[in-house]
Amino acid sequence: MTCTPLSVLIVGCGNIAGGTGLVSLEGEALSHAAAYTSDGRFEITACVDPDPARRTSFAQNWNAASSFEDLDSALSSNAQYDIASVCVPTNQHADMLWKLLDSPVNLVLCEKPLTVDVDESERLVRAYADADKPLAVAFMRRWHHAVQDVADELSAGAWGAVRSAHIRYSRGIRHTGSHVIDLMHQFLGPLTVRYAGNPRHDFDKDDPTIDAILASDEAIPVHLIGHDGRDFALLEVELLTAKGAITLEDWGTRVRRRHTVAFRHAPDILTLDDGTWQDYGAGAAFETMIDNVYRAATVGAPLLSDGMNALAAERLIGELIARSTGTGNAT
Repeated sequence: MTCTPLSVLIVGCGNIAGGTGLVSLEGEALSHAAAYTSDGRFEITACVDPDPARRTSFAQNWNAASSFEDLDSALSSNAQYDIASVCVPTNQHADMLWKLLDSPVNLVLCEKPLTVDVDESERLVRAYADADKPLAVAFMRRWHHAVQDVADELSAGAWGAVRSAHIRYSRGIRHTGSHVIDLMHQFLGPLTVRYAGNPRHDFDKDDPTIDAILASDEAIPVHLIGHDGRDFALLEVELLTAKGAITLEDWGTRVRRRHTVAFRHAPDILTLDDGTWQDYGAGAAFETMIDNVYRAATVGAPLLSDGMNALAAERLIGELIARSTGTGNAT
C-alpha cells in the first residue's frame, strides 16, 4: 500500500530550512528540507521567503512546486498544506505562528525558541492546545540518539542516582543555553534558580551568557558555567552519578562514559576510570524529528518536543536573565 505524501510548507529559506555547505553529515540530514526529502513520506509543496533569490534557489534545490514572498500569499493560494515548518528569525515566530493557527495546516513545527516574549509564548501554546493543533518545537537534542540513549540509561537506573550536573556553554543563555536547560528538564525534571549572575555579552546584546546554580525538586544541583563565545563556541554537559560520570561533549554529539574503579594509589578509595567514547555524529536528530512529526500528524503520537517543554525552558531562561541583570524580582 502506497501512502499519499504529506504536503509541507517551509516558512523561511535560510540555513536551518535548507542548509548551506554540508547538506548532510555522512548521509544524515542537517536541515528541515533534507530530512523531509530523505524520509519519503513528505512532499515539499511550497516555500516562503521575502528574498527572491533565496526562495527561488530553495525551491529549485528542494523541488518545491511553488514559492511565495510572504506567508499570507502561501495560505491564500489554492495549495493545501499538512505540515508547516517555521524557520524564520525568532522575532518573526509569533506572527507566523498566529497565522498558521488560523490556517488549515494540521501540524506546525517551529524552530526554538517559540517567541521573544514568554507571555506571548504562553498565549500561543494555550491557543494551539485549545485548537487541538499539534505544535512541535525543534529542540533537536530531544531527538538526537545520544540524548535518547543517555535518558534511557538514567531512567533504567544503570547509573544510580544523579548527584549533580555541570554545564559549560557560550553564546547566550537563549541561543545555546536553552538547549541544555531543556535537556536538564528532560533528565531531572523542573528546576528552580538558586543563583544567577555575572552576565556578559559574547553573542547578542539581548542574550547574555550567565553563570547560575539551579536545583531539581530532588535537590540535585545544576551548575551553569558560561564561557566567552568570542574565544570559541562551547556546549558540554557532565552528569555525576552514584556509579560514575556521563559527559556529552562536542555539542552533544560525543558521549564519554566513566565508571567507578579502585584508585591505583589507594585501592580502598573509588575513583573514575578513563572511560569510553561513543561518537554519535548527527545522531539522526533531524530524521527522528521528522518521523515523530509524521506519526504525530497521522496517528496522534506524542511529540518529543512541544510547546509545553519549550515554554518551561523559556520561563526559566526569563527568570535567569531577570535575576542576573537585575531587571526582575529575585525571589
